[in-house]
Amino acid sequence: MKRTWIAFALTAGLAACAPRGSSIPIKADTLAVIQANIKAAHDAGGDEDPRAASYLKRARDGVAEAEVKTTQGDNAAANVLINRAGLDAELALEVTRETKQRRNADATQASVQDAEVVTP
Repeated sequence: MKRTWIAFALTAGLAACAPRGSSIPIKADTLAVIQANIKAAHDAGGDEDPRAASYLKRARDGVAEAEVKTTQGDNAAANVLINRAGLDAELALEVTRETKQRRNADATQASVQDAEVVTP
């Protein structure tokens, strides 16, 4: 009987001390970084690149869904959605940068090949 009460007390104590995801709101600075990455990817031409555009859409949708979950009081789901949106925003930005670098490298290679053809 004594063990039962000790187990109950420990379980209740741990449950009371355990962090609840629903009580932790989305951090403003996290949201600001995500929105900055979405804007940077958009400004860099991410909407024109099919891969980046899909990540941008997912990031925007994730932020919107997270805001809905926050207004509904489901901060745990909002945090999951905002974290996923953050990753999608970072991917969109990196894919956009990669595409630009690849285009620049292709243009440089083409100009080098053109110079080789012209030079006797």
